[in-house]
Amino acid sequence: MDRGHNRLRDWLGQFIGDLLVVPVLPEVPVPAWNYIKDNREVEARLDLSFPWSGVRTYIDVAYTNAASDCPTRRSKRAEADGIAAIEKVGKKLSTYPPEKNPDAQLVPFVIEALGRPSAEAVAFLRAIVPTEASERSVLLSQAWRQISIISQTRLAELYLSAERTRLSR
Repeated sequence: MDRGHNRLRDWLGQFIGDLLVVPVLPEVPVPAWNYIKDNREVEARLDLSFPWSGVRTYIDVAYTNAASDCPTRRSKRAEADGIAAIEKVGKKLSTYPPEKNPDAQLVPFVIEALGRPSAEAVAFLRAIVPTEASERSVLLSQAWRQISIISQTRLAELYLSAERTRLSR
């Protein structure tokens, strides 16, 4: 599971760095967003960090899916497309509240397991690509194609690893 996440993180970091011509740092600690879990302080470590429009921007990449242990939540996610991504974005924003780090911005870059991006991921990609129409369409097309390839490869690897486990029993 981590391999797919890391592939997406690494590709996105390279894409942003090439496009904006800025250094993009991976796995950056952000003390302002440290939080308490099980009576312990957890170090906030965001996937990517870079300057953008005069603001330190952090991206936290995540995959999510419609599965849940809670039947009510699973039912809600099955009712409408994108609910799992919306919930995951909400969780990221509650874990890293903007008011705790007002000099920075957080982009929760969430992709559902079958490839549907969160509204925040879509808005971010649209915001960083150039506005010139032909260049914009080419870059967005390349970005969505690469995100799809990474996501589907991740899904295939998860299926294959589950099958190997089943067959070895």
